[in-house]
Amino acid sequence: MYTTSQHRSTARTTTTTTADPTFTVTVALAVAPFATAVALSYAAFTAVFAVGVVTTLAFVVARRQLAETTSRRTAALERSTRA
Repeated sequence: MYTTSQHRSTARTTTTTTADPTFTVTVALAVAPFATAVALSYAAFTAVFAVGVVTTLAFVVARRQLAETTSRRTAALERSTRA
């Protein structure tokens, strides 16, 4: 039969589970390639998007300059034919 002190000590002992550090490392190593792939795809998308924006702006500027040059040449041609 248990004495009072023995009963209390056994009642208070509980099993606590601690996280297994090797499991955490294993999960991190398993997830790392996917995280890297996501990061690289995001970087690639950002780079392609930036190139697209810069290219679009370059075309807009080139069109405006070409239109301005064309209108100047047309006006000069009209002036020269009138004279």
